Amino acid sequence: MMSQLLIALAVFGGVSALVAAVALLLRGPQSNRMEDRLELLAGTGTAAAKEALKQSSVLAQPLDKMPNVFDRLFERFGNINLLFEQADTSLTLTKLVFITAVLTLLGILLA
Repeated sequence: MMSQLLIALAVFGGVSALVAAVALLLRGPQSNRMEDRLELLAGTGTAAAKEALKQSSVLAQPLDKMPNVFDRLFERFGNINLLFEQADTSLTLTKLVFITAVLTLLGILLA
């Protein structure tokens, strides 16, 4: 009985270590946006960094952008677009709803 428990714990530890190792190997390069912005503001940034900052600036986005149907529908759950922006992803609420609908229909068809 005790040896089965030890084997199960050893397998759990091994699989956990393997998953952690794969996660560390597949992790992409870290984004140092804050450091890049600080370098740019200090005047030590590169020209490419200045151009990237211009593209991601709030001023580069239109101020008269109107919320679409999904934005108005989900506004009571908080600012989901701000959540996507803070997560540094190109996903929008419209894309998320579309992906969810397609996967839901696919699941219904396969069930």
